[in-house]
Amino acid sequence: MEEKKKNKFFQRILKERFRITFFHDDFKPVFSLRFTLFTLVLWLVGYATVIILVTTFIIAKTSLKEYIPGYGSFEEKKQIVQLFLKTDSLENVIHQKDIYLQGILKAIKGEKDSVKPLKKTDTKDISYDKLKASASEKKIRQEIETEMRNSVYSSAFVGVSDIPAFQYLPPCRGVVINKFSRENGHYGIDIVGKMDDPVRCIYKGVVIDASYSVKYGNTIIVLHPDGWISVYKHLSLMMKNIGDYVNTNDIIGTMGNTGTESTGVHLHFELWYQDKAVDPMMYIAF
Repeated sequence: MEEKKKNKFFQRILKERFRITFFHDDFKPVFSLRFTLFTLVLWLVGYATVIILVTTFIIAKTSLKEYIPGYGSFEEKKQIVQLFLKTDSLENVIHQKDIYLQGILKAIKGEKDSVKPLKKTDTKDISYDKLKASASEKKIRQEIETEMRNSVYSSAFVGVSDIPAFQYLPPCRGVVINKFSRENGHYGIDIVGKMDDPVRCIYKGVVIDASYSVKYGNTIIVLHPDGWISVYKHLSLMMKNIGDYVNTNDIIGTMGNTGTESTGVHLHFELWYQDKAVDPMMYIAF
């Protein structure tokens, strides 16, 4: 019974009519509004919905959204996109260079896998479609990737004939007893000297390998500007580590007799350009 009374009470309130009347100062009625609580609630919900929709539309379609805390401006979003594309392009370039250097190191160390020329397909498998980039973003990506490739590789792939001869210093003192011979598989020159004589870097660069192998003993490999690589084998002592920056004429090791292919105290020196060994005596005055 009590529940029925409550239900009737609420139904009566919701259906009960109310009136709001506006009067002049002389008490003449101007406007009168009749309503029930139920219709009032419906009108309030409707007005609130309209206001929310209109406000959302204005914010989404105008520049007012930039004033919302935590919402970045168009310029900030543009900068973020450009930074992301540059980072993406740099990652590709670094990956390409890593593939290229690893191939050259394999060839220098005499491993079975020979070095292969760098190709566009040697990039990381990045699906650009997942980014759902617009046409303008794709254009920016292409411009940045072209710029990065040109800045990194423009000087690394000039012709060998464009490099002036004798621009490098001799790596050590001594007498050349075995010359470069591609036909005989001797991709460098052998310089005879005294045990523990200093071996110097022929030009500034970065050490990309400093390791010991059974065949060549202690070996240091230096990457120079313009894509040149110098190799120093059979060292008795290595004084540089991978990643070290070296200047021209810096001592990087000492002459020795390490490795099974060494038959006496000497330095086996090689000079590489891109993926080919070249005759060091064409570029260095011994």
